[in-house]
Amino acid sequence: MIPIRKIATLFALLFMALPQIKAQEPATALPPNVCKLENGNLVFYIDLRWTEKQKKELEVQFDLDSLLIAEVYNGKTAINTDNEQWVVQKVNKHTVALRKPMEKGSFVTNLLTAIFAEHSLSSDGRPGYVDKPVAFGANAFRNSTVIIGADNVVTFLLLGNTNAQQVYLSGSFNNWSTMQTPMNKLESGWGIKIKLEPGKYYYKFIVDGNWKHDYGNLLREDDGNGGYNSVLFVPNYTFKLQGNTSASKVYLSGTFNGWSHTGNPMRKTDTGWELPVYLNDGMHEYKFIVDGNWITDPQNQKQKQNEHNSYNSVLTIGKSTKFTLSNHQKAKTVYLAGSFNSWNPTGIPMQKVDAGWTIEQYLPAGNHEYKFVVDGNWITDPNNTLTAKDGPHTNSLLCINPNHTFQLEGFSNAQSVVVTGSFCGWNRTKYTMTNKNGKWTITLHLPKGKHTYKFIVDGEWIHDPNNKLYEVNEHNSLNSIIWIE
Repeated sequence: MIPIRKIATLFALLFMALPQIKAQEPATALPPNVCKLENGNLVFYIDLRWTEKQKKELEVQFDLDSLLIAEVYNGKTAINTDNEQWVVQKVNKHTVALRKPMEKGSFVTNLLTAIFAEHSLSSDGRPGYVDKPVAFGANAFRNSTVIIGADNVVTFLLLGNTNAQQVYLSGSFNNWSTMQTPMNKLESGWGIKIKLEPGKYYYKFIVDGNWKHDYGNLLREDDGNGGYNSVLFVPNYTFKLQGNTSASKVYLSGTFNGWSHTGNPMRKTDTGWELPVYLNDGMHEYKFIVDGNWITDPQNQKQKQNEHNSYNSVLTIGKSTKFTLSNHQKAKTVYLAGSFNSWNPTGIPMQKVDAGWTIEQYLPAGNHEYKFVVDGNWITDPNNTLTAKDGPHTNSLLCINPNHTFQLEGFSNAQSVVVTGSFCGWNRTKYTMTNKNGKWTITLHLPKGKHTYKFIVDGEWIHDPNNKLYEVNEHNSLNSIIWIE
């Protein structure tokens, strides 16, 4: 039996989470986002300046014990009521977070998680996670509103708005939290320092409840709600060109930006030019364009001949992956081709060795398909049993940095099981699972964020029976949900 109090709370949360048509609200109405589900914890954000009517409204809407609320305002940090353990944490000068862990695997927890996963990231102009792998990015600021320091400590600045009462930083790095990252008031505006790993991030400022993008940041993307999200790249590499201080303009061009002539201008320094960028793992070719003249990097001895009978500088990031084709010693040419080089049949020549052919490549995290081209004939890797289907074609499959294993039990007699979902465009044949001792499995790399999926068992679509997190789709059936953090 589910306790009555939990049922009441459940429906209160459901009501608050779903989009609503707002009538004229009373003066005692609570602000939005009072209640959230965060990392398996039920959290109430309570303003210590609330009136007695607002406190009562909190009790009524969420069926909370009046004693619990009173203890919060009395300054207690640990509260035990109705055999439930609550913790009170200070968020800022006027706000505290009242939280307790939800019971893992319970009906209430699973349903609440589904509700919040479906709705909480789509309101108030928040887009959610960056759900696509990012290969390259460089920042472009009108003003110095974001400063990236040592060890990737990032300073966010909001200039002006000195009359604002409260400003928060919200973005993909804190799950678009509305209260987790309060900014500090400065003489010229507001500021905050946070540490971020290299990659791409979206962010906005919340000024007295109003969402604003960073006007000092020239990089922005549509947020899907009639506004914009500011875009920040935390770099992991800095391109440098020594000398050429008399040049007027220098640009960076390479495989990562489509060999753009003017897309990424470099910054002049005392000793030359530089440009911090984010680059994913892999092998990258590049050149500098100095006042219209294309030159290789004089500080980089790694070069590769191009189709113009000149050379490109080569940069490798990450760990290398060795591809080996045994035998075929009589072959005249063997090439490696795959999704990582647009299936170019002659782009990656393999080296002949005593045991066959080999080549090392630098590949980013992800699911890569490939084949060998032996004297013009395309073959899969005979030493790799993992495959992926692309229409009528079957390719070898290589997963770099796998982070999720799909499992399906109870269908030991099935002839074929495929996993499909939003991560592969709902392809019906791509990822065939392997049957091991009656359990169907496949391990893949999935980008951060929310993914929906299903299994196709001998042609029949089913949701994951062991995953209680799901949502209704346009076909009035269920899609299972997973989150990759």
